[in-house]
Amino acid sequence: MRYFLCTLLLIYSFGAFAQSRFAIADSLFNACVMTDSVNAKKQLEIQRTHIKSAAQKQQYLMNKAWYFYYRNRFNEAENQWKAALKVKRNTNPKFQSDRIKLQSLIAYKTNGFAESNRVIEEFLNQKPPVSDGIRADLSLTLCENYIALGQYETAKQKAFVGYHILKKRKTYVRSAVKTRIFLALYNAYFYQAKYDSALYYLYQSEPLLKEGTTDKASFYDRIAMVHAVTGKHKSAIRYYKKSIALFEKGYSPILLSHSYNNLGESYKEVNLDSAVVYFEKALKMAQSVKYDQITGFALQNLGDIYLTRKSYSRAEELNEEATAVFLRMNNERGVLHTRLNLGKLYLAVKKYDQSLKVLHEALVIAVKGEDISDLRYCYEYLYKTYEGKGDYASAYKYYQLFSKTEQKIMRSKVQYNIDN
Repeated sequence: MRYFLCTLLLIYSFGAFAQSRFAIADSLFNACVMTDSVNAKKQLEIQRTHIKSAAQKQQYLMNKAWYFYYRNRFNEAENQWKAALKVKRNTNPKFQSDRIKLQSLIAYKTNGFAESNRVIEEFLNQKPPVSDGIRADLSLTLCENYIALGQYETAKQKAFVGYHILKKRKTYVRSAVKTRIFLALYNAYFYQAKYDSALYYLYQSEPLLKEGTTDKASFYDRIAMVHAVTGKHKSAIRYYKKSIALFEKGYSPILLSHSYNNLGESYKEVNLDSAVVYFEKALKMAQSVKYDQITGFALQNLGDIYLTRKSYSRAEELNEEATAVFLRMNNERGVLHTRLNLGKLYLAVKKYDQSLKVLHEALVIAVKGEDISDLRYCYEYLYKTYEGKGDYASAYKYYQLFSKTEQKIMRSKVQYNIDN
């Protein structure tokens, strides 16, 4: 009898130890998955060898999905969460919310913004028994999707869902989610050109940020963006350099590539030689981690500078490379801007037919996107190209459109000055 009890205790102790080992590895994985690939893989292997239930197997597969997501391996991430979904039919709300969050983020990262919204909205419309913190987190992803879609007022409304949850009494919201709420409001107001309101919410995030971290670097980066867009480039350069110093210290290649590119944008207004230096740094860093977004932007910016310097063959080469990247990403706005650059280039070298071809390609995208500044540039280069070709009737047609668009822009600037 004593032997039987000892055996039972041994089995129970082993089971409790295995469960504890899985839980510890799960916790350690969550702490390092974003920043430490080697340690994250180590914790995944510990989890794999200590799976004792269907719930643990499901959690292990979801963790693998998150591991692939943070390495930008989105197809593998999707395969893993689908495998996790097959392990148990009746999944708990925590797993479901985690899966919805991941599924929507994969769609967001692959430019499927409307699909990401659909996934979240369908889940929330079912009124799942999830915490306010999870609702806030999902609302912030909706906000980011609507910003990407150019629907800034709707984005702001979604950000305020999270903000109102944050302001509730006795509601626990993680610091990371609090920070995302303030940054979402910053982004929504920034894209509406309401820069004072953007900074108001940005500064509310500062007490939540640790000194010397990449989060503090991003804080400086956002201040710099406001200075840059309002024409205060010397101040922008100062803040970009503060952010870069922290990103370099923490080695965050994707964030660092963004800051190099942004700094290049500000230097582009005051010192082209320095701009080239930072665009090349951005390009090298982005290419080293196969990050298409900044690879495309850096190539485009360099092409723009070489166009300004009348180095036409190099400018053409860079803009064509950027176009290929943007096409691969399905980034229509990027394609639009490289087509505009090439249209301007071919106009300068009097290759009018080539200019008209790329400019009409750009115009199709600009009309679809309804961005008045993009339309203005399309009409301007089209009327100048037709004029150069001697087709004065077409030149007059596009000059009229250019003139009307220019007047709309001037009226909106006057109204903005009145409102602000």
